[in-house]
Amino acid sequence: MAFSVAAVARMSPDLRQLAILLSSRLHRSGSSFRLLIRLLPPALKHGMTVLYLYCRAVDDCADDGGSEGLRRLAEWQQAITGGQHPGDPDLARALWLLRREYALPDSALQAIIDGCRQDLEAPLHHPQRQDLDLYCDRVAGAVGTLILCLCGFPPPALAGFAESAGRALQYTNILRDLAEDAARGRCYLPAGTSPEGLADEAERLFRHCRTLTDALPPDQRRRLAPAVGIIGLYHPLLAAVRQRGFSPVALHQPVKVRRRAMLRVLVRMIVESWR
Repeated sequence: MAFSVAAVARMSPDLRQLAILLSSRLHRSGSSFRLLIRLLPPALKHGMTVLYLYCRAVDDCADDGGSEGLRRLAEWQQAITGGQHPGDPDLARALWLLRREYALPDSALQAIIDGCRQDLEAPLHHPQRQDLDLYCDRVAGAVGTLILCLCGFPPPALAGFAESAGRALQYTNILRDLAEDAARGRCYLPAGTSPEGLADEAERLFRHCRTLTDALPPDQRRRLAPAVGIIGLYHPLLAAVRQRGFSPVALHQPVKVRRRAMLRVLVRMIVESWR
């Protein structure tokens, strides 16, 4: 089901009210994305709020671990098409309405669950690159696909952008969290690949996203501004991770991103999104 660009600016009253009700959760999340989302035009802000909270809820299931995490994942899997969740009816209803009104592909919503289920049932440990990329496409590339839908780019539009952005962001997460993941018995670093090598690949993917963006007509670049904003927040994070280094001592040091870099990204996104 395709929809017009004008439909991106519209949202049913029921979905809007639920998103406003849920917005307090976003503010309490502490996520670096919360300010970016709050500054978007209203309909896009509400849609991104619901999508972020869904992704956060699914990710929390993986953190629960074991049978309890799998049980909660099954509940969210049913919520995708049923619109009901015993523990979170408001978010489940909002997700169901968002899926219907913006034609969100079930495959992308399901892929996020599949990635988190993999963390519970068969966590990666020095995987082959193709296995890592499949995991990244599930937990991050699928999110990119859904964000593009909210921005007015239903699949297969910009599929290469979603894939490259998702992998770049997830590679950055992996490099930032090497020590934390090792403590949990996980290692997402591909077999035969050094941290520096994965950082180089993430940098190449970030640049590829920039090339794809620059090739778009001005009106499409404007609509893509929220997705570009998310990439803009992560690119400085990659630079900060590389500056921290990958020695055993450095891996336990916090990664600090300069606020000036984040502010620059937010200003650019606001200007583009509200044009």
